[in-house]
Amino acid sequence: KGEKIYSARFMGDELYMVTFRQIDPFFVIDLSDPENPKVLGELKLPGVSDYLHPYDENHIIGIGRDATEQGRMTGMKISLFDVTDLENPKEIANYKIGERGTTSEALQDHKAILFDKERNLLVLPILLAEESYRHTWQGVYVFDITENDIELRGIVTHDENNYYYDGVKRSLFMNEILYTVSNKIIKANDLTTLEGIKSVSLS
Repeated sequence: KGEKIYSARFMGDELYMVTFRQIDPFFVIDLSDPENPKVLGELKLPGVSDYLHPYDENHIIGIGRDATEQGRMTGMKISLFDVTDLENPKEIANYKIGERGTTSEALQDHKAILFDKERNLLVLPILLAEESYRHTWQGVYVFDITENDIELRGIVTHDENNYYYDGVKRSLFMNEILYTVSNKIIKANDLTTLEGIKSVSLS
């Protein structure tokens, strides 16, 4: 009671749900009896996941915002939850980005997220705010994500000198090339090294 639901993910008989008021509870709820849902487990930690995505049947990726113990939002946060033991969910890894004001297209549109388990790949558009909460960079963060860890592979920027236009909307890969798409640019980078290959301006 008193909490607002920020995200939910249905997997089999389980519902994984995140609420937020001050400290983020990550709930595991049993729906095997639809008329009598039952909370199996709960994990409290700072921040909130605005979107939950399955990594596999025992792990869930949370994408949202970090926060202080008092509930004040700070930068972006990616969490990896282990739900092998439904009664004792755990956050086994996380990655924090930027300061207050850092945001992502993915917070409003989950289609902005690129995830591929076979390649351990997670790509997330970011509008970065740093000291004084000013926007200083925008583009995508590219991560290597496994069932145990989240590591930054590298970053790809779109228009380093303009932080205020709509940033990257979509990312995709074909063969060994990562493509990122914004309203102004389509950019191609090597998927492994992230070295730039070519970009096309959209007038």
